[in-house]
Amino acid sequence: ASDVYKRQHLKQREFRAARRAFQRAIRVHPREAAGHIGLGLAQVGLQEWEKAVDSFASALKHDDTNRTAYRNLAYLYLTEKSVRDVVERQLESLVAVASPEAGERFRRFIAFLSRLRSTPVKEFDAVFQQFEIGSQP
Repeated sequence: ASDVYKRQHLKQREFRAARRAFQRAIRVHPREAAGHIGLGLAQVGLQEWEKAVDSFASALKHDDTNRTAYRNLAYLYLTEKSVRDVVERQLESLVAVASPEAGERFRRFIAFLSRLRSTPVKEFDAVFQQFEIGSQP
């Protein structure tokens, strides 16, 4: 499915159709972060919080500088307290297999998340702007 078609499902809140479309895209292009992010957004729409965390973490596995994946993980971490442990475990598992540079990015993000815990949701955008991913590889 084309990118426009997949995005249209998300815009129209057709989350099941979007999930199927992004799953097909990932089968064809498993290393493209955008497919994993799109799948994660569809899963958020379906309130599949833990699956969404897995999808955003998969995006970071393939592109450890992807600001959209970091932002979505941070927002879930802040708003869905039930997935905080899942987010932390996923990031720790990424640290274990990452290059030194990527591992350092993931560790900085974990530290950032601990500071994010007490942030009011309405201040999320301003606070997230303070997170520096670091240099591109």
